[in-house]
Amino acid sequence: MPRKGLTMEEIINAATSLVEEKGYDNFSLCELASRLDVKPASLYNHTSNVAQITNVVGHFALDTLCEELKKSQKGANGKEKLLNVANAYRKYALNNRELYKVIVNMPSYNDDSLLKEGRSILKELYLTLDEYNLTHEEKIHFARAYRSAMHGFVSLEMNGYFQNEPNTDESYSFMIVALINSLLKEN
Repeated sequence: MPRKGLTMEEIINAATSLVEEKGYDNFSLCELASRLDVKPASLYNHTSNVAQITNVVGHFALDTLCEELKKSQKGANGKEKLLNVANAYRKYALNNRELYKVIVNMPSYNDDSLLKEGRSILKELYLTLDEYNLTHEEKIHFARAYRSAMHGFVSLEMNGYFQNEPNTDESYSFMIVALINSLLKEN
């Protein structure tokens, strides 16, 4: 029987905190049980396995990223919106490194609801791209390039690259503006 008063919300909050503190790769049910002051076997009264908890943490990570991306778009359009999204994405990744790892590893979780939620973030990007008179295929190509550029830059930055001048903020903006400007060029 579950510990009286222990809720799934408490489990999720504790799991999220552990992932943020210890790292995505170091999360364990034993540490989670200890954090919640229950025996590891007791967690199975609330959850079926560590994969379920990881999926829930994944949903939390996606929700918080999506919230930041939506906030960044308010009152903006076109080029400004795309630039704001890129900056919000980078800021989220750098400030939430371990949750970002959860997001990046989502395809390995084999959870369709996580993948569907991840794709929903792209809907906003595609709506913004409507302003550029692109074909459906061109939107897909741009979205892939845009996401790959953001992720690649952030990944390298988080791993200690870009230590020399010029400033990484300037380099990131240069890259994003160049990508956005590619939308304005005639084919």
